[in-house]
Amino acid sequence: MSSENKILDFKNQQFYVGIDVHKKSWSVTIRSGGITLKTYSSNPSPEELNEYMRKQYPGGSYNSVYEAGFSGYWTHRRLEQLGFKNIVISPNEVPTNGKEKQYKTDSIDSRKLAREQ
Repeated sequence: MSSENKILDFKNQQFYVGIDVHKKSWSVTIRSGGITLKTYSSNPSPEELNEYMRKQYPGGSYNSVYEAGFSGYWTHRRLEQLGFKNIVISPNEVPTNGKEKQYKTDSIDSRKLAREQ
């Protein structure tokens, strides 16, 4: 009985990553094809995010976004160096519905960012 090695390849597939950045952790949401694939908490590290994306979704095109704030633009520059198409957005430019305003959490914020790219 032979087993074939299946190699994941997400070539030409777009992934949208919303990042709610904080000093000690990030809330990250990954979407593709209009579907939320995963929301998780991560160390605040562009390298760790890059490693995760390349391992789970190799060959994909990675688009990321986070809100401008305390962290400045070092994250943006590093994500761009790692091959992400990243944007930094003003918090008041992200469309938010009433429920998201009422129940504001880091994971809701990252899902909202990933959805609205």
